[in-house]
Amino acid sequence: MPIELGAYTPLRDQQADALMAQVRLVLEDLITHIDHVGSTAVKNLPAKPKFHLDVILKNANHLGEAVSRLEAAEYAPLGFLYERDVFHLTRASRNMPEENGECVPQPAHRICLCFPDALAPRRRAAFRDALAADGNLRRDYEALKRRLITQDDQDWDAYSAGKTQFIETALRSLNRTDLGFTDRL
Repeated sequence: MPIELGAYTPLRDQQADALMAQVRLVLEDLITHIDHVGSTAVKNLPAKPKFHLDVILKNANHLGEAVSRLEAAEYAPLGFLYERDVFHLTRASRNMPEENGECVPQPAHRICLCFPDALAPRRRAAFRDALAADGNLRRDYEALKRRLITQDDQDWDAYSAGKTQFIETALRSLNRTDLGFTDRL
C-alpha cells in the first residue's frame, strides 16, 4: 500500500471526535482518557489517512478486558510492538451507519492501549503539541515526511524509522523531565 499524505481538512477533527466517542462507549469504565495524536491531530499538517488514538487505561490489569471488547468491535490486535506498556490494535476504514440510515465513512485508525505510567503517550502528545505550536517545526516535519516517502520507495518501516531522530530531537528540545530523556540538547 503506497504512503500518501492528504492535506489538512476540518473533517479530520470531526472524524477523530467521532472515533474517540465510539471508543469511549466501548471502554468507558476501563480508561481515564483518550488522546488523538499523530499528524492527523495537527492542523495544517498533511497526514496519512490513518488516525492514531492513545487510550490510557485506569489500570494495567484492564488490558485483557479492553482488548476483548475492541476485538468484539472488529479491531485487529497487533500486540506489544514497540513498548512493553502499549498494546496496539487497528481497524481499516469502513462505512458506519448513522441513526438516520445514512452511512458515514470512518477512517482507518490505530488504537494504542497504554498503561497508566507509559512514557510513549506523553511523548506523542508532547510532539503533537510542539508541532501545533511551531510552524517551522511543522514545516520541517512535513518536508522530512515527503522526502522519506520518495527516497524509501514506499517502505513503511523505513518511513517510520526515518522520522525517529527528528521526533526525538524535537522532544529533547522541550526540556521536559516527564518525557524520560536523561540527556539534553
